[in-house]
Amino acid sequence: MLNKSTYMEQSSRRILMLFFLALFLIVSPILILFSLGYKYNWQKNTLEKTGVFFIKSFPKDAEIFINDEKYKKETPTQITRLLPKNYNVRIQKEGYRSWQKNLEIYPQMTTFIEDVSLFKTEIKANLLLQGNFNIFKPSYNKQLIALLEDDGANNTIWIYNMLSDDFIELYKARANKDIEIISWSYTNRKLLIKENGKFLILNIGQPDYYIALSEITSLSMDQIKWHHLNDNLLIGENNSQLYRIDIISQETEKILDEYVLNYEQYKNDLFYIAQDLGTYYLKVLTGNQQETVFSIPYSTDYQFYKTKNNLVLFDASQKLVYLLDLANSQQPVSSVIKDVEDFKWHNNQLVYWNNSELWAYYPESEEEVLLERTSQKIKNGFWHPNSTHIFGVIGSKLKIYELDSRDQRNVYDFFDLEEGQENFISTNKKRDYLYLITSFNNQAGFYKVEIQ
Repeated sequence: MLNKSTYMEQSSRRILMLFFLALFLIVSPILILFSLGYKYNWQKNTLEKTGVFFIKSFPKDAEIFINDEKYKKETPTQITRLLPKNYNVRIQKEGYRSWQKNLEIYPQMTTFIEDVSLFKTEIKANLLLQGNFNIFKPSYNKQLIALLEDDGANNTIWIYNMLSDDFIELYKARANKDIEIISWSYTNRKLLIKENGKFLILNIGQPDYYIALSEITSLSMDQIKWHHLNDNLLIGENNSQLYRIDIISQETEKILDEYVLNYEQYKNDLFYIAQDLGTYYLKVLTGNQQETVFSIPYSTDYQFYKTKNNLVLFDASQKLVYLLDLANSQQPVSSVIKDVEDFKWHNNQLVYWNNSELWAYYPESEEEVLLERTSQKIKNGFWHPNSTHIFGVIGSKLKIYELDSRDQRNVYDFFDLEEGQENFISTNKKRDYLYLITSFNNQAGFYKVEIQ
């Protein structure tokens, strides 16, 4: 027979075992549902699958507020187990303008907030070089800027290095000489300029040294363009005929007998506008083989532009942009954009504008995004390097537009630009600075402005 104490001990064990069994049966489903992303919605009195916010910002380490409640972590981070509904998300950092949107969480899905760019609240302009500058030309790699200064006695070409903050005095001439910076070579090592109507080639690594084109060829060229792949080769136009100029061998070779209106070297091909019996054609020269791409309407001002993967033809007189698909011989024009005053490319994306509208355009999807419609004149537009924002000069005001249109589009005003200097502005590759020619506090010069 069991004594009383032994019986009580066994009963206690049995009760304890039943308690833990009941606890397991109750907790296990909860844990399983928790691991599957379920959460109890007390307002609806039901279990619901949750979602996630994934948040990144530039700069990072910004505070996150969800429905005005500060989250424990800073960017970048993810916020899990959110019930499906609309949330007010605010991201802020001291010294920066805040970012805010109302965004939806969906069951078992992640809502990405990856393109948050925070911009400085206080714009501090750092004067890099005082003076009067009338030409501003960034290199293709966004690391160098060529500047032309006129101090009344001399014209000086400066090269500014964005990576090192250094200046090189590349070339100087008396002020009575008319100087124009034509273009950078695509290798970013040479600069083509024009002095009193004569073309000179400058080498960035050799200040005060130049090659006069007149010493290489006896032909007087109307315009000169760099070869796409070789900065020792130039394509020149003389009396609407095209010539290849070799800087090294100092040889000039005629490459076309046709009447050429404009041209552009792209990879190993030469594309050009030719006129034949009153009809205009876009043609291509590959090696010694000529081929007609398609006929085009009459225009007094056709211009070529290079994109990352293709060429663009701009009819400036009719304000038409022809987006070319050179790999498609059956339909070489992929689309035509009308009413374009000017445009800029970044990778395979386009920003264009007319007097009252600023648009973003994505050729692959043919999506157009209206960013601004205004009674003020739109004077410039260019891409932020992150590809998710666009700068616009509206009247004299520099603004930046967020392309993420969920809920609302965040638009920020920066500062006013000097009249006539709206195009003398560029970002660096890292995207945290603007470089521009303007005047702050009545002091004209070349400035660096931190924006992020």
